[in-house]
Amino acid sequence: MKGSGAWKRMAVVLLGPGLGTLCWLGAWRNPEQAPLWSTAAVMVWMAWWWVSEAVPLAATALLPLVLLPLSKVQPVAQVAQSYTSSSIFLFLGGFLLALAVEESGLHRRLALRILWALGDCPHRIVLGFLLASAALSMWLSNTATTMMLLPIALSVLGTLAPEEPEDRLARRGPNTAQLPPALMLAIAYGASIGGITTKVGTPPNVAFLAFYESRWPEAPDVSFAAWMVLGVPVFGLMAGFCWWLLTRGVFVVPRESLWGGRAALARAYQKLGPMSRDEKAAAVLFATTALLWVLREPVRGWGWAAWLGLGRPASGGPPWVDDAVVALALATVAFCIPSAQPGRKTLLQWTDTQRLPWGVLLLFGGGLALAEAMRASGLAHLLAHHLA
Repeated sequence: MKGSGAWKRMAVVLLGPGLGTLCWLGAWRNPEQAPLWSTAAVMVWMAWWWVSEAVPLAATALLPLVLLPLSKVQPVAQVAQSYTSSSIFLFLGGFLLALAVEESGLHRRLALRILWALGDCPHRIVLGFLLASAALSMWLSNTATTMMLLPIALSVLGTLAPEEPEDRLARRGPNTAQLPPALMLAIAYGASIGGITTKVGTPPNVAFLAFYESRWPEAPDVSFAAWMVLGVPVFGLMAGFCWWLLTRGVFVVPRESLWGGRAALARAYQKLGPMSRDEKAAAVLFATTALLWVLREPVRGWGWAAWLGLGRPASGGPPWVDDAVVALALATVAFCIPSAQPGRKTLLQWTDTQRLPWGVLLLFGGGLALAEAMRASGLAHLLAHHLA
């Protein structure tokens, strides 16, 4: 059976280059359209490996660096520029700031405070985790947000009554038994919904901005404030519908208080004690970053970047500084702030970066490289024409 599974996996892996080869035949038969067909081959190959996950996603994202130069679509130096886009560094800076918040322990305090304020009724607990997940995901990655809140959610569920059997939830009523899945899904959906609210809330936002800025460099800049003017109302509608779906639609959870959930959250918050120096530093760093992002240039010609002459030049072109500069600058400051925790020299240490999702950065670099090749070869125009 093991041998059979290995052969099946190899067949799935080989299907990617096989589909690409069919497209390369088009380049051989139509030399004048060789770049277009070659780009299509790379696109099909990558799409199959990404969809089937036959090869790690980040490894698949490296294919443009190899295949596009070999196919004479673009020189390797030009392809590599997509992997060093400012959007990639914006994401890197956001990851580093998220690590600083986690290492200080500030994320637990923020989440517990939000949940405590909403009460202990089950439907409010679901709403609390939904909003806490969404609020954190506006600035942190969805994965980090989910991993932060999951242990807290499990501890809240554990306050029901430890002395009762494992089926204590079901014995308190059929509706109560639906609380755990609703709570877990609230965290997952909240992270996705909150991510759309800000420019850096979720990777697709960064990918869109990178494509938008590279494709239309003369177009107006999409500021943090402009993004949130659209994102906040959409977030409100989606969060409200999601809450209804999890508490009254797919699941039905009680609306009355069943246990001292709010008291348990208060005790958990009290156990944290007063804010440590590291937490205060992370809070200031986080607030400063968010403020600089929002106020960089919310309106064309207004904001700290415009006042310092660092906005878009009068002659046109990209601005001198963008949100990536802010993220990397404040992330660098995190490496300089002394830490009060035993065994730590600074708020953020280089050893902490071992937990950075480097594969995600490569994944977006590969996507941007493929998108640029599709534009340059004319494949994007051809696909748009046929879709229209």
